[in-house]
Order: sequence, then C-alpha cells, then structure tokens
Amino acid sequence: QLRADLAPGCRITCWDAHYDESDLAAPLPDGIHRTTVAPAHAAQLVLALDVLEHVLDDRAFLEEHVVPLVAADGVLIVSVPAHQALFTSHDVALGHHRRHDAASLRALLEPSCEVLREGSLFTSLLAPRAASAALEKVRPPSGTPTVDSEWRHGALLTRTIAGVLGADAA
Repeated sequence: QLRADLAPGCRITCWDAHYDESDLAAPLPDGIHRTTVAPAHAAQLVLALDVLEHVLDDRAFLEEHVVPLVAADGVLIVSVPAHQALFTSHDVALGHHRRHDAASLRALLEPSCEVLREGSLFTSLLAPRAASAALEKVRPPSGTPTVDSEWRHGALLTRTIAGVLGADAA
C-alpha cells in the first residue's frame, strides 16, 4: 500500500533477519525487495513498525542498526505496542520483551533522534487489551502461550472490525 503513495522509481527494502526462504521467494511488486541483510545505504524514510518490542536491547538495536539507516534529512517512523501494564501472555507468545508508553518511547528515541510528532494508533483496542490483562491477573494462563494468527470470523465481522480500526487510525 505504501508503494502507491511513493514517487515512481522509489525503492522499498524490507529488512528482517528472520525472513525465511519462502518469504524471500514470494513475489513482490516492482521496486520492492526483501532481505535478511541490513541495507548498506541510508534512506529518506525508515519504518520500524512493531519491531523494537521484539529486540532484547532495544536501545542498542535502535542506535546501532536503525538510526544509521536514516539519511541526514530522513525520517524514522516507529510504532510499538502501548502500555507495559497491558503486557500479557499474548505478548510473550508474540516474542515481545516489553510495551512502551509515550514517555518511555520518547526516552528511548530522544538520545538518537529528534521526536517531531507522536500519537496513538488503534486506541479502540486498549479496552479489550486491558480486560484481557485484568483477567489474566485473576486467572493466569496455563502452559506455554500461543498465538493463532488465522482469522476465521467471516466477511461481515472482518469488514466491521477493519472499518473500526481504519476510523481509529484516521
């Protein structure tokens, strides 16, 4: 979707050390490629969307691997799951080490970056996440947490939730 908003000829590099062979072999639109190797060049726009919570030492990863990829006049956009108090077994199953609030994310970014804007996405998910976290405190999960990433809830519910999340993001 991002590709449609960029100027013709712009290249998009999707870097993830955990891509497997099927990820790397999957077809992509022109100008987009995946790699497991860090790019060798800086970029005007670097997106780290739901990345930092997966890295044990997020400050070192940011300073050593992410910030050097941002061109001198470039922009870094970061998103992370919100509020450590909402950390649950679901986060563990996803491989998260933490969640951030605005202040902790700003404190992480400001030594290396000038924070120009901040905001929230998907605030409509905070209430269900808070309910889940509260329930988990009362009734902790048994066994190893898992995540079922298959969506099986029909077209109407899918459109409804996509609409709510789209409005929330707007």
